[in-house]
This record gives sequence, C-alpha cells and structure tokens, in this order.
Amino acid sequence: MSKYIVGFYLLMMLVVSACDFGPMQVITDESETFEGITEIQIRGGALETSYIGSDDTETVTLEAFLESSNPQMDGIIYRRRGSRLEIEMGSTDGLSFWTGRTKGFISLTGPRKMALDARNSSGTLEIRNVEHSALDFRISSGKMEVHNIVCDHLVLKASSGKLHGENLQGDVDLDLSSGMAALEGVWGNVNFKGSSGSISISEVEGRVDGGMSSGKASLENISEVGKLSLSSGMLTAEEVGISEATNLQASSGYMKIQTHSSLDDFNYDFSVGSGHLSIGGQKGSKDLKIDNGATHTIAGTLRSGKMELMN
Repeated sequence: MSKYIVGFYLLMMLVVSACDFGPMQVITDESETFEGITEIQIRGGALETSYIGSDDTETVTLEAFLESSNPQMDGIIYRRRGSRLEIEMGSTDGLSFWTGRTKGFISLTGPRKMALDARNSSGTLEIRNVEHSALDFRISSGKMEVHNIVCDHLVLKASSGKLHGENLQGDVDLDLSSGMAALEGVWGNVNFKGSSGSISISEVEGRVDGGMSSGKASLENISEVGKLSLSSGMLTAEEVGISEATNLQASSGYMKIQTHSSLDDFNYDFSVGSGHLSIGGQKGSKDLKIDNGATHTIAGTLRSGKMELMN
C-alpha cells in the first residue's frame, strides 16, 4: 500500500474521530396542513424531498422529519408568507450526511395546480401530478423524478446525478452538466443542453433542439428535430422528422440522423472542413450541395468527424 493511500486513511480517521457521533436525536418532526397556498418554494438540501399533486384536495399537507447525531443542527425550517409556503433545510455539517448520521425527508401533498420551485443539493427530488404555467426543478447531484406535469414552460436542471422525466405536457428546457438524463413522452418542444454525460429523449410530439459539448445524446421517435449541435462525443437520432428548421452542426465526433421524412423533399447545403459526410446515397469529404428542386433547404456544417443523414 502506497504512502499516499496510508496518509489518506489516517487523515480520514482523524476527521471521523474528531466528530461527535453521539446517539441519533430527532431535530424536526412536524406535520401541518395549510389552506390557501398557491405557491411553494422548496430548498431540500440533501433530504429526500417530494411533492405529489392531486385533484381531490385544496389543502397542502407538510410532513417534515429530521434526525441527526448533531443536536446543534438548525433542522427543517418552514414559513408562510401570504399564499406562499417556503420550506428549507437549515445549515448542516455536510459530514453528518456523508457518514449517514443525518437522515430525514420533506414530504408534501397538495393540489395539482400549484406554482412550484424545488431544488435539492443531493438526495432524491420527486415531483408528480403538477400543473402550472411555469415550473422549475433543479438538483446538484442525487436523483430527480418528474412525472405527469402540465406546464407551459418546464425547467429541469442537474449538475450531476440522474434525472428522469415522463409524461410531460408543454415546452421543456433540459440542462445537464454531467450524469444521466432521460425524457420519455413529451407533448411540446424540448431544448436540451449537455456538457457531458448522457441524454436520452424519446416519444416527443414537438420539436427537439439542443447540443452536446461531449458525452452522448440519443433521440428516438421525435416529430421534428431543429438545430442540433455536437462539439465532440456522439449524437444519434432514430425515427425523427426533419423540416426547414433542421440545422446540423458538428465540430467533431459522430452525428447520425435517421429520419422518417423523405430526403427528396428538401435541398441540402453543407459545409465540410474535414471528416466524412453522408446524405442519403451521396457521400464525401467536401462541401455538399444537393438541389432536389424543393422549397426548403436544410443547412449544416461538419468541421471534422463523421455525419450521416439517412432514411
């Protein structure tokens, strides 16, 4: 065993021994029902956090529980400001979460129609059955589950960890720094941005635009793709539609688009720096223009790597 590994273990032993791992104590144990709430803000920290909407209630019920070996923790704080309910995890020593010596949850049930802004640093954030004009859900790490949402504009953002959205009605902005994100079943337009990691988007009745800096993106069963860009890595699309809004950009890596639209319904104007471009049966490593006598022209740029557009 190297001296660096030994040193690391000794350091961790010193840190752990310096902590007071006394018996677990209940810091917060609250249950309360609120009437007249139309807006909720949640800052759940590392707690398991959830909001489940229902058509059968007009009240909001909060269940909050926290236990820790550190009795000095602030606990879960909540306050009402008119029709707005604010819930947050107070200040913590991050080590107690890491060692499993702090545990708890924030559980909310309430009306389906609710203005909701929920953010977690880690843990699990679960949102189901919510309807509003604008919704914003974010995690730093951990896991996010978002299901059965009706919203004009939905923002989903994850710095890392895992994000899953299903049965979403309305336009969606998806932002992933790393980790994994998957959207299934969207009735609206999707705009995605990935720095790295993996993004999967399927079953979309609308247009999908977006780009990856690196990592992998896969699109499947999409009504229409618009502007797609790839800096490096891989972007694949299967059973997608193309239109006059389609624009394909790749700096390097591999982009493959398989469309159910007729390639002959469009003209093509692609600039190629290097690499290999294939559109239907035409292939090459130079600029490619195809005139099918169509009304609309699809343009694109390939600086290096490989790009394919096919039926």
